[in-house]
Amino acid sequence: MPKKKLATLCALTDAWVSRFVEMKAARDFQSDHKHFSDKHEHRILRDLTERPMEVLMGDVHKVDMNIKDAIQSGIPNLVMSAKEAAKTGRLTIRVAIIGWMDGSSHYLWATIVILGAGQGVTQQDVAKSLYDVMTCPWGGIPSEFMIDNGSEYKALAEAVMRFCAMSEMSGLGVIKSRPYSPEGKGRIEGAFGILEKRFLSALPGYIGGDRMNSPTKSKGKLVDPYPHGPRRLISDIYQAVDQFNGTAQHGNLGGLSPKGMMNAKIEQTGWTAQKPSSELFDLVFSKSIERDIRQGGVEFDNRVYQGDVLAKLTGAKQVEFLVPMRDPEGPVICFHEGVIHWLHSEKFALNDRGGAKRKGTAVKLQKDEMKRRIATADSNVDVQRLLTESADAGPVVFNSPDEWTFGTIDKAGVLCGPMTEVEAEDAEDARNRKEIEDYLAVKRGNKREASGGNRIGPSSAT
Repeated sequence: MPKKKLATLCALTDAWVSRFVEMKAARDFQSDHKHFSDKHEHRILRDLTERPMEVLMGDVHKVDMNIKDAIQSGIPNLVMSAKEAAKTGRLTIRVAIIGWMDGSSHYLWATIVILGAGQGVTQQDVAKSLYDVMTCPWGGIPSEFMIDNGSEYKALAEAVMRFCAMSEMSGLGVIKSRPYSPEGKGRIEGAFGILEKRFLSALPGYIGGDRMNSPTKSKGKLVDPYPHGPRRLISDIYQAVDQFNGTAQHGNLGGLSPKGMMNAKIEQTGWTAQKPSSELFDLVFSKSIERDIRQGGVEFDNRVYQGDVLAKLTGAKQVEFLVPMRDPEGPVICFHEGVIHWLHSEKFALNDRGGAKRKGTAVKLQKDEMKRRIATADSNVDVQRLLTESADAGPVVFNSPDEWTFGTIDKAGVLCGPMTEVEAEDAEDARNRKEIEDYLAVKRGNKREASGGNRIGPSSAT
């Protein structure tokens, strides 16, 4: 049958196909959860929060840029990324934007991270960016975090729980967004979409966030590289964030810009930022480590940290310390008996008398601590008695032993019983005498056979 005629006979009508249209959603539910969530999952409408910083949303967005002269930039991550890209003939670098968005105004704080080959956003990067938000006069400590499930946010959730335990702000909490949940971090993802399409895309060298797509401005034409150098690029991205915050938007913002909505909410509620000190921030947003106290110090990351409080912990094992996430090379925190102590890594030159003075002070503190411990000890304790009481000093519980018997003929009388030293010597002499007599008897017998049985006298022998 001709193909044209066969195609007409085999064509499926819309009426026939419509019988199975309901299975499309079932197929998405079973095999494409993201598509099902985007198109079909039930949603509820959420509005802005009443006051600033009631909810702070966090997420990371990545953008690729085609940049010129990246290798000469002097920025370590950028140089590494550019060298790897140059091997493929492209000078494409990846820029990560760590964003924090206020739930009452969609105001966006951003931190730019240049990623090298094989690199990603770290917990330290997140802590540094959050520090900028919490020390901002119109930022501060939020009532609630809404963050991604990524590993870079794991330490943040642990830090918030520790902060709740140490402070009166028991209402502070963390919400981890479900994957593909627009009611969670969808708002900040939408803000990133606006930032990228309306502002970042206007920069020369912009490619996007999908490296699988061909970097073309128009079909068959490569994207022109960013011409102003990497440092200017970072400045331009921050400027794009300012443009986003200052541009009117519709939807929940009702024609106001994020900055305008933030100003309106501050004026309406009289809200003021709860700004932590740098010491408090480092105390809260830190990771816990456990170390032994050795020679008056604690070692971490090939550095030895010391402080007067360690004299009281002399000999202690597996003591908990806190390492600030935003500055792992800074002071280490020791929280002892309700007091916060900052431990520093110190080194002194051979001719620096300050080192000897520091050692003298530390040694005196250790001696005072040892005297204190000795003074609190009970000198009347009978250590031997305690050791005996704690030990099992009873008799050995044993089974009746089996008796061994000798099945050997003892002509020498050695096994008959115990002998004195004189008896032993006499027995030894008797054995030796018997051996000599046996030997002489054999010799005499041999001589008689040689002479025919006649005795040999002296004359014959001559």
